Amino acid sequence: MPVSLADPVFTVVTKGGHRSVGLFGLMARAMSGDVMDLPVLAAHQRGAAVTVFSVLMHVLARYAHVDRNDEASWAAAWDKLIGTEALRVTAPHGKVAFLQPPTDKPSSQQSIEAADLMLPNVEHEVKRTWSTCSAEAAIFSIMGSLCRPNTKDHRSSTRTGLCAVLPSEDGTIGSEIVGLLTAYDRLKLRSTTSTKARDHFVWLRPYRPTDRSISFADLPCPFLDVGRAQRIIEAGNGCFEIWACPNNSIRVTGTDPWLDDPQVPKATEAKRVARYKLGAKTFDHRFQHHVLFGSTDKQRSIERPRILDLIDYRVVRLGALGTEQGKTKGYREALFVAARSEGLFHLDPPKAEDRPARLSAAALATIEAGSTILFSALAALYPDTDDLTVTERSRIRRSQEAYRARVGPASVQLVFDLLNQEENSPEEQRRLNTVIAAEVRATFDLAVSALVRPLHAARAEYRLEGGIRFKLKGEAMSKDAEPPSLSRQVFAILREISAHATPDDRARLRTMFLPDPPLTFWKLMASVPDEQTDNEHCVAIWKIVLRALGDMRHSSSSLGRTLAAQGFPEDRMDRLLTASGSSLPGLIEEALRWLGSHHIETVDLSILASLGLADTVGDVEARNWARRQIALDYVRGAGSEGRTMKAANTGPEIQEAS
Repeated sequence: MPVSLADPVFTVVTKGGHRSVGLFGLMARAMSGDVMDLPVLAAHQRGAAVTVFSVLMHVLARYAHVDRNDEASWAAAWDKLIGTEALRVTAPHGKVAFLQPPTDKPSSQQSIEAADLMLPNVEHEVKRTWSTCSAEAAIFSIMGSLCRPNTKDHRSSTRTGLCAVLPSEDGTIGSEIVGLLTAYDRLKLRSTTSTKARDHFVWLRPYRPTDRSISFADLPCPFLDVGRAQRIIEAGNGCFEIWACPNNSIRVTGTDPWLDDPQVPKATEAKRVARYKLGAKTFDHRFQHHVLFGSTDKQRSIERPRILDLIDYRVVRLGALGTEQGKTKGYREALFVAARSEGLFHLDPPKAEDRPARLSAAALATIEAGSTILFSALAALYPDTDDLTVTERSRIRRSQEAYRARVGPASVQLVFDLLNQEENSPEEQRRLNTVIAAEVRATFDLAVSALVRPLHAARAEYRLEGGIRFKLKGEAMSKDAEPPSLSRQVFAILREISAHATPDDRARLRTMFLPDPPLTFWKLMASVPDEQTDNEHCVAIWKIVLRALGDMRHSSSSLGRTLAAQGFPEDRMDRLLTASGSSLPGLIEEALRWLGSHHIETVDLSILASLGLADTVGDVEARNWARRQIALDYVRGAGSEGRTMKAANTGPEIQEAS
């Protein structure tokens, strides 16, 4: 059983496999780029653990000459500046141990999860463990408590609810530790000539209810403190337990002070400067943009973490802990590639005319424009009432949430990509429009995928096109999908038949009696594949279509637009698009008779033939394509979004571009 962090306490994934190393071996391996992962470390503990390791290394190297790639050199610096007693895993309650200040006798056993950062109101949601046979897990639990919110009898630390941005060269935790260490080194934080290395580690001082509070102004930066008076206790079975000493005294005075941590975003308001945290906010695209690129509004300005301009990197990890009064709301994390090409990347220091902040603001504005377009289009899916019901609004809201979940990471990544290139405002906005329009389209397609009313979906898509055309300058405007193979085949057959049919053939087709077609019909059917001529239901569709060929010629002229122009009733169109089975041939014939009665000379007959044939042979792709194409062309041809659209109070209306 390890008694000191100098012993091989930590399990490290290295380039050569798993290794057990001590604290100083971990430091040396991180500097040499040989710490890929710490498998025992939980995801939510990562920001706190990287902060602890980096601050320890920065302080040691700041006050002693250290060969950073040498384990023995780190150990010698610790022995000289701090003392070996501060490396103990466990110690009597009146003595110091690692991240465990001298305390009164602990009286309250904590679960490993509660000792970390889990608050009592949500402890019932996890399976609690009361002991661990891993000293490493117990130490990481103590590290995690650095982010723990405040609760009765247990004060929070000064880094409660830590939001950390951890850039690195390769996304490994070792590179993140070295990156944060480098940022601390380059910040050149304040200290006095009388400051000692031990002064940075508040946890070396006693923490009892009777001990005097420490003034934040008297502490050198960076410093490490713990919010709770907790002790790791060695149990008799070779495992470890964590016990706490209830303590409501304030450890470090100052309400949520700004700590000059380079990995943390800064929020500046009229009366205070504080860390920008997730808290009760949503970990959405707005939060991610504000943290990584900064923002300014009337109430406050948010400055991105200085680490983004202090070091070079390729990958950026953003981790944040959600908190609310009496509960932790979960840990959220996102990973972005800051530089896709060879070489590393860094931002410039924040300034008044800041390109990253400007690009981020443009991205957020474009995302909101896309959300408005999406809402307006989705509202058109429900045209039968004057106002949206609660259920309809709930469905639209879920689609908008899905859109934001998709567009958030994509927009952040795009800003990083643009920052790697020369500034070109028009081109930057064009690319933003393209990405946002693509995500709007993808979300819309998912929302209408289960809809059984093609005409409603077509109206919504028509409105979507107008919104994209007007608000996103036409980027990613809807284009007709490539026809499936059956539709292409039918179009080619009808083109060949129409080209070779004589006036006499057309006269015979025009007067054809469907139950007993003339020889001309069978002569023209020679172009049709055998699998269709052998199917009586397919032949029935061909009879209807070829009889119409006696009155009009097959061309590429849109069927839906032509029907709309000739006033084909909407209710009949709706029945045609939703029909299936034995009722569909009669509705196809009705549409063709309508065209004939209005003396239409040329039209695309293949799309109605495809609709009937696809329904007969069970080709779902071709049937859905034909339905969508007819419906969308019908709505386009009507010249408006229909007479049954929602009133203006259903959502933002999208102006139609000419």
